[in-house]
Amino acid sequence: MPGSEPEACQRAVGAAKAALGLLKTVPPHGRLNEYKAALGTLKAAVAAAAAYRERPGSGRDAIEEGKLSRLWRAAAERIGPINPALAQLCRVTGAGWARAAVWDEPHHQDLVARLEAFVPLYVEALKPVRDHATAMGVLERLRRRLAADERACRAVRILAGSSWMVGASVVAPILSGIVLVAAIAGRLPVPVAAGLVVAGLLGLAAWGAARLRQERAFAGESFPALMRLVGRQMLPAAGLDHRRDARGRTAVKSQ
Repeated sequence: MPGSEPEACQRAVGAAKAALGLLKTVPPHGRLNEYKAALGTLKAAVAAAAAYRERPGSGRDAIEEGKLSRLWRAAAERIGPINPALAQLCRVTGAGWARAAVWDEPHHQDLVARLEAFVPLYVEALKPVRDHATAMGVLERLRRRLAADERACRAVRILAGSSWMVGASVVAPILSGIVLVAAIAGRLPVPVAAGLVVAGLLGLAAWGAARLRQERAFAGESFPALMRLVGRQMLPAAGLDHRRDARGRTAVKSQ
């Protein structure tokens, strides 16, 4: 096997990024079928990589790594006519998916979770499409959803690493509980209690929006838009998991 395991892992991360790049690539006119075929082989490679990363135990499996290598080479061959540069990055060995510590890093978790969610979504959405114009419309909608997902995940990472997380997961629930108990005990009128809870949530959203505005990626966005973004992340505030399912993957429903 050429190269060291750390090098193979680095190349596998590059392949995952290249695969995500394919989702942002517009297929050349007349090559819709090649694009769909590339997505199909990529779906198989991504699924196999996920299964290998999640295998029980931490030992290496040469047979499974060989299968992975062949699947990613097949994906690279299909991607080649669409984007040769991305195809070259996808020529990786199965060893690149072996080191769990690499894929447990938050940025890499988001990367593979997004691939596992969106590649099948692209495949299914494009399956009935036969003409280039319709495909462009479908791809534009999917790219907007992908961009929104990336934006939300970036916001989650920023907020989860800040003091805002304490407010969202600890302070806010405690204060809400106190207000609720006071209302039930008759010490606060229900409308007043509801108003206090809403005011607290709005204050928490404003705090989060102010934190995001400190980052270059969000500095140009309007404050109300950032408050809405923070508000959506407050729904699973205790975990800040951004619509993650039980296996830690991004849950994206077809529309």
